[in-house]
Amino acid sequence: MFILFAIAFLISCNSNLSKQESLVVVSYNVHNFFDEYYTGVEYPEFSDKHWTQKKYERKLSNIGNALKNVYPKINLLVLSEIEKNAANDLQKYYLPHLTHIFSAYEEGLGIVVLTQFPIKRVKIHNFYIKPYNLRSIVEVVITTKLTNEQPMSVFGLHFKSKRGKNEDDIEKVQNYQMNSLIKLLDSRGIYIVAGDFNNDDHAILLFDMLSKLKHYSCYASIQCATYKYQDSWLRLDGIYISNALYDFSLSSTIKVLNLPPFVTQAGDPAAISRVPFERSLSDHLPLQLTLWY
Repeated sequence: MFILFAIAFLISCNSNLSKQESLVVVSYNVHNFFDEYYTGVEYPEFSDKHWTQKKYERKLSNIGNALKNVYPKINLLVLSEIEKNAANDLQKYYLPHLTHIFSAYEEGLGIVVLTQFPIKRVKIHNFYIKPYNLRSIVEVVITTKLTNEQPMSVFGLHFKSKRGKNEDDIEKVQNYQMNSLIKLLDSRGIYIVAGDFNNDDHAILLFDMLSKLKHYSCYASIQCATYKYQDSWLRLDGIYISNALYDFSLSSTIKVLNLPPFVTQAGDPAAISRVPFERSLSDHLPLQLTLWY
């Protein structure tokens, strides 16, 4: 009798797990992903003499196949350092279920959001601090079953790099960007923030200044490192959700996609500086958040 009860209980648990649905969010800096059309906005090494159709198609295939095989299947994808046409090709040939796309720019590298959920409205938040014209923060508003069709803001960002001639000046700029983000989030209820913060301490800065965020302990360890500079792993990328969004879910997990083909045999990001171009993807690793409901 006890054995039968135990079996029935296990079957019931597995049945409940199988009935759970998930919202899978991936943030990925795809590193200088220009399209195949030369328009003059490209870096010198991506001129029409160097960045060929064949090279473009190879990078498209590498990135596309890697993302297509992520499990559970991606519902919401925030890409940085990518041109709009390249994102359109990713969607068309590799991620056809992500039918809704928004790009901050018509040409040049920027943030692109791809999602299977209808986009209700968008806004580009522009910031300027002398002498820098900073990258915009993209806000895309969607509705999902997870939130009972209530509007949810998705913020995509790519903050200024710490590299530069004047480190104090750059730190000032990064603090300005973080404060600008916090002001935006403070006026929103249900939201996701995803992107490249270019700062190893983004979790400390955000959690200290905004109590609305769900806390993920991995941001305090190498477990959430997505970028390797020389021999040091850095937590440059992040995905955050509001407590209001987390309250809709049963559970959540966050992890770095640190398996092939995203990494080399040595476990480093599969960047062009580490592997032949034919096997390269990006110098960053993707970060994946899964919300179960």
